[in-house]
Amino acid sequence: LKATLEKRQSGRFCPPSLSPLASEDDVGHLLAFSPHQLDAFQIVGACAALRGESAFVSAHTSAGKSLVANLAAFLTLRRASSSSSSSSSSSSSSSSSSSSSSSSSLAASASPAPCVLYLSPVKALSNQKYRELTETFREVATVGLLTGDEIKNMRAKPHIVIATTEIIRNRLLKQSG
Repeated sequence: LKATLEKRQSGRFCPPSLSPLASEDDVGHLLAFSPHQLDAFQIVGACAALRGESAFVSAHTSAGKSLVANLAAFLTLRRASSSSSSSSSSSSSSSSSSSSSSSSSLAASASPAPCVLYLSPVKALSNQKYRELTETFREVATVGLLTGDEIKNMRAKPHIVIATTEIIRNRLLKQSG
């Protein structure tokens, strides 16, 4: 896996070793999210996502932070789908047809709570990300939006919630006080 990433990057950056949990499929998903060579911060963030770790990604405007966030969202949704399908299949004796496609299993899993929270500082960016992520994940996940002006898809129990930091801050303060 490391060799695949290194070959793709052609000496730009040597990523940290990937855990045994990362597979060739994972690297394929990573590379599919990017039409161009990844920058060093993208590789570090992507490798953390592949290992199931958190990462703080900081870069200038339009540098490609969303690429890392989208990959992390995809992998988080896939892991949540895998864990919910394995727990439901072990507790259920009924038979059902299953697809080997990650997309199908993601869409079929009903998440009781969001798996991904995408925060942005302003409503305009939240609305833009809502449109982008709704398109990106249209076949595999429901996307919700929380801003001061709009609430979309929240009754659908979305897998991904996009919100302004102010809205989340206010909700947390309201709950704690």
